[in-house]
Order: sequence, then structure tokens, then C-alpha cells
Amino acid sequence: MSISQFAEIADDSLDNMLSLLGYKGNVGQLAIIAEKDQSGTVMLTSKFANFYKSLPICSSLPSSGSANSECILKVSDHGIVPTQYALTTNGQTIQYIYIHSQFTDYKTVEKYDKIVAPDKAAKLLSEHLVPNLQDNEIVGMGLSYYPYYVGDIQAEPRIEGADPETTQVYELTPFRTFYFYLDPSVIGLVDCKTGEVAYIHNTA
Repeated sequence: MSISQFAEIADDSLDNMLSLLGYKGNVGQLAIIAEKDQSGTVMLTSKFANFYKSLPICSSLPSSGSANSECILKVSDHGIVPTQYALTTNGQTIQYIYIHSQFTDYKTVEKYDKIVAPDKAAKLLSEHLVPNLQDNEIVGMGLSYYPYYVGDIQAEPRIEGADPETTQVYELTPFRTFYFYLDPSVIGLVDCKTGEVAYIHNTA
């Protein structure tokens, strides 16, 4: 099976699940990973994420960095939606689902006229590589939002006489994201506004 064929199967599975659950959030494929175990069985895994304005909202947070927010979103609802879909060469199908936040617009903090260019971001990252990544190879680059929790807001209850509902609020910050060949669990980040470099351990 080719990667493109698997991507179509994973997309169909995601669409069917979201339709069945009635989930209205914008969820899509974030990455496809191929792994082989000791028996030689290959597993292709598609990871899903919430998207906002065509960019993924990643659940892992930078170990350092500042919240230079472009916009603020609120969590309007939660739903049990798929986060991963996997197929193995022996025909096993695996579906991972858990409670997923549904984000909606709250307010725009700042509109960026320009952001750090890809080549400049790569140069900044290379100047601040941690020791265990010095001899590593960058195999991919992307653009993602990372959410910072900023507090709660009180909303009117949906049912008359009920207590006010609490909604979590997050600020989104855009980062250039870099993926490494030898250690895919680590992602390098460059803040799109300040150029500040950070790292996360992508265990999700």
C-alpha cells in the first residue's frame, strides 16, 4: 500500500467518525508515520489534529518561549473524536479516540504583516541546536499554532436556572516547526514573530 492510498483511507475513516459523532470542529491529518517492529510488521499511522485557518493546533507545548499571540480562541465544546488511525501489513486496523477540544474564534490579538521566513528560521535553529541534535538531519518543516492557556471566562448557562458555564480560553502563537531524522520525538520551533527558538518532546 502506498502512502497516498493510506492517507485516503485514513481521511475516509476520519470523515465517517466525525459525521457519526456530529463533531463540528475542523480536524485533519497532521502527519503520517511508518514504523516496523521486530517481527517485520509495518504499521502506518496517521495523526490527526484540530486546525485553525488551515494550520494545525498542536497539543504539545514548547519547553520555553513566549506567548506572542495572533488570536485568542475559546473551547466551545468537547467531543470524543479520533486522534490517530493505523493500518498494519498483517491487516490489523487500529483507531485511537479521545476527548478532543473544539475551538471557536474569540478575538484577534494582532495581525502579522510578515513572519520569520523559512530560511531565516532554519538559520536561527541551527545556531541554537541542543547538543544531542548537532549531527542530526532536518527532514521536514511546517507551520503550526501552539496554544497557551490564559484563563477562563464565564458564559451564560444553556439551561435557565443552571450555574454559569466556564469556558477555557487559549492564545495561539504561530511557529515554524522543524522535524529531525534521528529523533522524531523532538520538534524544533522558531517563533514566527520574535525568532525565539524552543523545543518540544512530541509524545502525543
